[in-house]
Amino acid sequence: MRYEATAMIVVAALMLGSANGAERIAEATRCAAVARSFDDGDVPAARAVFDVVMRVMTALDEGYRARGKAMILPEWDRSARSDNTALVVMDCRMNPDWSLGRAAADVYEGFRGNAR
Repeated sequence: MRYEATAMIVVAALMLGSANGAERIAEATRCAAVARSFDDGDVPAARAVFDVVMRVMTALDEGYRARGKAMILPEWDRSARSDNTALVVMDCRMNPDWSLGRAAADVYEGFRGNAR
């Protein structure tokens, strides 16, 4: 149930396009704070989480491309990107002491078959 609610908040944040929570959410933000913002229904923070997740995953994807590996992000449509952001938030719930950046990297590496 939490996954569905999280995914709905991510979609709502993307539709609204607000980034007012960006100043509070960064790659180093603790996962406990990320999960709390979703529990509170903080749509601007959810948008900021999506933006951070996509920045982290894009940087990782570019690193793979630089090493001659195929990129995976271009294959993901907007819906897949929001679903994957919801997976990052779920990873944050399981690892509240991690940073958002670490959770995003963990989910990305899992898609590449390099789970930590």
